[in-house]
Amino acid sequence: MYAVNAPVPAVSIGGEAAEKKVDLDGSVGKKHATELLLLHKADINAQSTDGLSPLLICAGHDRPLAVRRLLENRAEVNLCSQRGQSPLLMACAHDMPNVVRALINALADVNHANLKGKSSLGLAEEFQYKEVADLLIKAGAKAKAKGKKGKKK
Repeated sequence: MYAVNAPVPAVSIGGEAAEKKVDLDGSVGKKHATELLLLHKADINAQSTDGLSPLLICAGHDRPLAVRRLLENRAEVNLCSQRGQSPLLMACAHDMPNVVRALINALADVNHANLKGKSSLGLAEEFQYKEVADLLIKAGAKAKAKGKKGKKK
């Protein structure tokens, strides 16, 4: 958890996007803690007491390369926190289309809703994240039917 949650430099390195040169744990030019943990069979789907997993953390911090690497190492794409937050919900709530693409390619449940009933598409539409909403619709996400409330008699 700590390895994937390390900060990633916001500046470019050698003219390339920072994440291209920075590995999963935010380190540059040395053996990376996350790589060592994966090599030694650390539980990639371990969860904190509130249900956060390494994939959930990366999905909420705009790290598409780290997300793909975790998925390649069998991270569960639909593993949720105690509040029902999935990696896809986190990426959609923070307008991260590259992470959304990676999760959709890994067969994330595009219609999952958290405990408050918010779906990925619902969040993208609520915050007007058009690119994310378009990706979700293309992947088969369904908008919630907006029912009419009946009048009380």
